[in-house]
Amino acid sequence: MVGTFLEKKPLGVTSEFFGFKEENIKKIEEFIKHRVISTSLHEFVGKEVLISGWLHKKRELGGLTFLLIRDRGGLVQVVVEKSDEVEKLNGLYTGTVLSIMGKVVADKRVEAGVELHEPKIMVEVPVTDVTPVEIDKPIDHRPENSDSLYEYRVINLRNTTEQGIFRIQAAVGDAIRDYLKSLDFVEFHSPKLLAGST
Repeated sequence: MVGTFLEKKPLGVTSEFFGFKEENIKKIEEFIKHRVISTSLHEFVGKEVLISGWLHKKRELGGLTFLLIRDRGGLVQVVVEKSDEVEKLNGLYTGTVLSIMGKVVADKRVEAGVELHEPKIMVEVPVTDVTPVEIDKPIDHRPENSDSLYEYRVINLRNTTEQGIFRIQAAVGDAIRDYLKSLDFVEFHSPKLLAGST
């Protein structure tokens, strides 16, 4: 899609205008073609794949480093044994954007049923500061925490439990919409009817 858009070059605008270098367009297209979303990993057991996402959690246990990588589909565990790959993560915190090439291995002990082994890690966007909210733990919604909850809401929404609330809400809305459509109702959005107070 990027390549198709840039080939047209409307009004003489080149890819340089958008921050893309012409020689990198093919790399971007290849990346998009080969990247696998976490929910599809079970289809690639025994194969090498490329994933990309945010560092959600890093744990060290018995000489191994376990990474949880979060993408739009969910979480995937990456098992890192080589010290040179672990060193790439030194000084980096939750939210660091990583691209990882690794072999998909089935493992029933993992929540997703698969994990990545023998990873080659590339740090895309490093995060060198600790996030003000721990997104890998349940978020405390007590009233005395409401100021920090609102201040860091953008970060809170990276928490998988918080995302689950919105996924359920969206599914309920879709179910109601589908049911009413089946009864020939028409949905409309009037500018005079507002959801909140004015």
